[in-house]
Amino acid sequence: MTDAPPEYVRALRGFISCSLVGLPIATAVYGITILQTYLYFRRYPEDSIRLKTLVGTLWILDTFTIVLICHSTYKIVISNTGQVASDFVLPWSVSLENGATDLITVAVQCYFASQLHRLSRRRVLPGLIVLLTIPTLGN
Repeated sequence: MTDAPPEYVRALRGFISCSLVGLPIATAVYGITILQTYLYFRRYPEDSIRLKTLVGTLWILDTFTIVLICHSTYKIVISNTGQVASDFVLPWSVSLENGATDLITVAVQCYFASQLHRLSRRRVLPGLIVLLTIPTLGN
């Protein structure tokens, strides 16, 4: 790694460090998500099919993001060990994970806005929430 510019080496070390610390935390939080999803379907069988579909879709997307995080961490930390040139090219799973996270963010924020509209019967604040959330998909 000595032939690479120092700022790239620092950035790569930071990325690897965050990956190694963040992966166990992300999987622990994912375990909590699995439990919450299971409990939701057990305790609220009378909820609408629309809400159940949203919860199930969010769980599937969350599962997908964990798989992508594991893949990118494996590729960067294990597969590319000692290959300086390939260390500076992020795996495709990093971009795809960001996209899946953006979808989760938009879905949750739009649901929040719809609940706020349903409870308050006002349109301005929920509309503002949706308006500020939609650009998230442009990343």
